[in-house]
Amino acid sequence: MLRGSLQDLLPGQSYCIRARAASPAGASDWTDYGQMAQMPPDVPHDPDAILSDIASLEFIEIKWMPPYNNGALILKYEIRMALDEYAPDQLWTMIDENDLAKSTRGHSSSGRRTLARDEGTLVYRQKGLKDGTAYYFKFRAWNIVGCSGWSEVSRFITKSSKPCKLTDVWVKSKTSREITVEWRAPETQGVPLLRYDLVGGPNPRIVKWCQMAAMLMDATADMDRLFGYKKAEDTEFGEPKGSEDFDKLYCEESMYAPILGTQNELTLKNLIPGQDYFFIARGVASTGKGEFSEVLGPITTESEEPKTSEPMTAYHWDEESCSFWFRYCSALQGRQR
Repeated sequence: MLRGSLQDLLPGQSYCIRARAASPAGASDWTDYGQMAQMPPDVPHDPDAILSDIASLEFIEIKWMPPYNNGALILKYEIRMALDEYAPDQLWTMIDENDLAKSTRGHSSSGRRTLARDEGTLVYRQKGLKDGTAYYFKFRAWNIVGCSGWSEVSRFITKSSKPCKLTDVWVKSKTSREITVEWRAPETQGVPLLRYDLVGGPNPRIVKWCQMAAMLMDATADMDRLFGYKKAEDTEFGEPKGSEDFDKLYCEESMYAPILGTQNELTLKNLIPGQDYFFIARGVASTGKGEFSEVLGPITTESEEPKTSEPMTAYHWDEESCSFWFRYCSALQGRQR
């Protein structure tokens, strides 16, 4: 009786064997199939990393593809979570096995649209998380033989509860030289405001460009950086930057002012009588920057009576022409023109 062995067979799979003899003259017919024999099972294959498509302020929905079971049904999964990818084992939190078994479902079980890549995947929502925080996950599978190795670590971030859009901004008072803008604090989901960003100037195109630029960049860029000013953290609160030329008749500049989160108004001084000004504002918290308000304006400063100018003085004349000089004072800080 001849004996032989086969290598690299799959655990838990059933195999049957047939054979034939071969010589220089040729090969015989194949024998009948032998009796089926099943390989003993093994622990599940090491799983692929966890994925996620959905997150909110307080939960992350994770999904995973069950690994090959190696001949024995998968009995359970273990999922661990941590705040640091390289945290020691004792700082990884094991998700409750009972809740995991109860709440895990197939990707398509809730009637959601399922793509081909998601066929067969399982999903679970880990709730009670902190907004704007990165969490790390890994998992392994168990069968009757034992457990697989841990998957690679995956990182997901809950959404940030950044301040809502400022909707209530108004003019508190105005004179010929000053405008005081006031606003109502936006909803912040309980997160304290660090500051307000106020942008304004006499040119509505620039102010609207600031609003649009911030929106296109998902409100992540500070206006002071866009204008080349110092960082907001290095600027004194309540001190406008860029308003130095607001007393000029033709001004293409705009200003940026960081305001303490506990305050809700700003007075802009050194303005031109009868000039139009425009403003936008937003709230900033540790969880992110809110959307800028709609443009407030035009806000027109009060007018002033021109100062009395000196009489005209003729310095040359003849029978056909006369030359003279004069100077006048406008309301623009009483400067001579």
